[in-house]
Amino acid sequence: MRFYLTTHKRHWVRLTKVPLFLKSEHFVNAVKLDEARGPYAVDSGGFSELQRHGRWTRTPRQYIEDLRRIWECVGPYDWAAPQDWMCEDLIIHGGTAGPNVFVGTHLSVPEHIRRTVANFLELHSSPPSCG
Repeated sequence: MRFYLTTHKRHWVRLTKVPLFLKSEHFVNAVKLDEARGPYAVDSGGFSELQRHGRWTRTPRQYIEDLRRIWECVGPYDWAAPQDWMCEDLIIHGGTAGPNVFVGTHLSVPEHIRRTVANFLELHSSPPSCG
């Protein structure tokens, strides 16, 4: 079993062989990407996307292109998360948790599940041509 350390420090991929879990958005706007020394996996950033926008701002096609660039520049990753739709009350209904504001999707739990499954199937049917 492998555990991944979640970090927002993209450059850690060049510094450690500890398995890392990094948001794809941390790679998207980078001019230079460092080659990974160890294993890593890619998080879609869904919680932040839905918290801030109440929807996905990147299409599955854009996400696939992001994953392709990461694979080619940083190196092969172990896996990448789908663009899931979390079902927490704050994600669905909106509100605040301390200083964090959640806009809410205002969709039902079954709709979140349907969208998560649909995204997984779409991503799986058109994976990045890597390697």
